[in-house]
Amino acid sequence: MNARKLFSIFFLVFLVVGLAAVSGAYAQAQMKKETGAMPITKPLQIKTPLGLPPVPIPSNNPPTAETIALGRQLYYDPILSVDNTVSCATCHDPQFGFADPKLFSEGVGKKVGSRHSPTVLNAAYFTVQFWDGRAPSLEKQAEGPVQNPVEMAHTLTGVEQKLNADPRYREQFAQAWGSAPITYEMVEKSIASFERTIISANSPFDRWKYGHDEKAVSPTVKRGFIVFNSKKKGNCAVCHTVGNKYALFTDNKYMHDGSLKDLKQVIDFYVGAGNSNPNLDPQIHGLDFLTGQERADLLAFLNSLTGEILPNVGPTERVRTTAQK
Repeated sequence: MNARKLFSIFFLVFLVVGLAAVSGAYAQAQMKKETGAMPITKPLQIKTPLGLPPVPIPSNNPPTAETIALGRQLYYDPILSVDNTVSCATCHDPQFGFADPKLFSEGVGKKVGSRHSPTVLNAAYFTVQFWDGRAPSLEKQAEGPVQNPVEMAHTLTGVEQKLNADPRYREQFAQAWGSAPITYEMVEKSIASFERTIISANSPFDRWKYGHDEKAVSPTVKRGFIVFNSKKKGNCAVCHTVGNKYALFTDNKYMHDGSLKDLKQVIDFYVGAGNSNPNLDPQIHGLDFLTGQERADLLAFLNSLTGEILPNVGPTERVRTTAQK
């Protein structure tokens, strides 16, 4: 084999290896672009109670013990707000079902918003977030309140600066995400991972319907479930869906402005066919034909949906101690 042929072979080999390396580097760069920051520790499975399906998990944010703990810390810490007065829990309070007892929530400087804060309970299953569905995920939802001038009134860059200036947070983020500087992507992914543990089920209804325990609920509740399901009665399940293996009681379309104080008022609202408006769902119609007993049964059924909340979702000792200073 002469030198020219040998050189040609070596050149081709070099070219193929080089192209493969460039292609591999490009693929890694694209994957990094698509996934962004990734937790550095072992993913864990969020155990779901009776009555719920597995929690949906995005591929670019697998939950870990470290990111969940960090998200829990951030959820209750007012450091996310511009003046350290408002946290996620201010408007989504565990004492009130991770919602707000006020008609409209108060943000920085006691500024009042225009909507009632929805509960975080089981928000992990929502296909979109906020009442108007403007955020596609829990991660993106965590960007909104921080930047809203009547909520936390901050900026994402400002939050990054505050957290990077805190030695304790730098250490905690390093344990969860590695030694890189803290970014808001890490913040929102941590909060979202924690919020995916704020789930509630194993209610008396769940134990009856899915646990097959006939003693879990009263005959009144069982009659109320018939009213709830029947197309000729309440027809509630057309929107508040109930499956054969679990029930989320939502079709992921929203209605709530904080104007109704309790379940009885909700029933009365629908008995009157809701508020007349051009956007009224065609499935909604007057229910004034329901008897007093049927309305009482329906209320009993709705009360049977109160479930158990997973442990370790309340404020951490560090947040409680900081708040007392």
